[in-house]
Order: sequence, then structure tokens, then C-alpha cells
Amino acid sequence: MKKVRKWVYYCEFCGKKKGLSAPHMKTHERRCTANPDRECRLCGVQRTKKDWDKIKILDKLIGGFTPMTVPTNGGVPRYVQGSENAQAIKDLEQMVEGCPVCTFTYLRTQIDDKARWEYNLKEKLDEWWAIHPKE
Repeated sequence: MKKVRKWVYYCEFCGKKKGLSAPHMKTHERRCTANPDRECRLCGVQRTKKDWDKIKILDKLIGGFTPMTVPTNGGVPRYVQGSENAQAIKDLEQMVEGCPVCTFTYLRTQIDDKARWEYNLKEKLDEWWAIHPKE
């Protein structure tokens, strides 16, 4: 019997197991949507945590949600999207110059544990590619 010890790499932001290659994991972490200091592959902008903190839309987003269920065990309440939230997401999209991945990153890194939102990344990407054709 042969026994081999190998390193396995995980993303420190999303926990994704990327396998046995450190360079692949570094590439994933640099672009992971759970990383607040990520480099966007879609619009090419690298935003940092300080850039996200400048976007003062978090209160509007949280205020735009209405409680749907409040758990009795002290867990996180689930929320449904209100009309104010739809406008707040439009405002957020303008602040990130319409990039759907940057919008998703903001939602994921800033309010993921506080609320659930309705944001269809696939639809937004389809709209993006209709306006910005692949070269």
C-alpha cells in the first residue's frame, strides 16, 4: 500500500475547494465574488473594501426589505424584496457603472448574512452581453 500526503487548497472567502493547485486557487480568490477586494473580470475594475464602504446604499437596501419570518431560535430573519429595494439596487448598479458582477459582489459581501435579496445574476449578465458584445 502506498500512502501520499498532498495539500488541498480552499478559498478563504467562499470555502470552495479548488483542488491541488495553489496557482488556480490564487486566481480564484483574486476574482471570487465573496472577496470584497476582488478584481472584476467583467468590467476590469478592482474595487477594495474602502471603495465598497463609500457606497452608502446598505441602509437603503436593508430598509427596503420587509420581514417575512422571524425565527424563534435567534437565527437570521428572512426578508422579501420591497419596492424601495428595487430602486436601491438600481442606484447600486449606477454606482458600479452597470456591472452585474460588481453589483452581486456588493450584495454578497455587504448584506448576505443580514437578508436575502432578489437579484438574478444570470438575467443581468445576459442584459450586459446584449449591450457589450464579446470581442
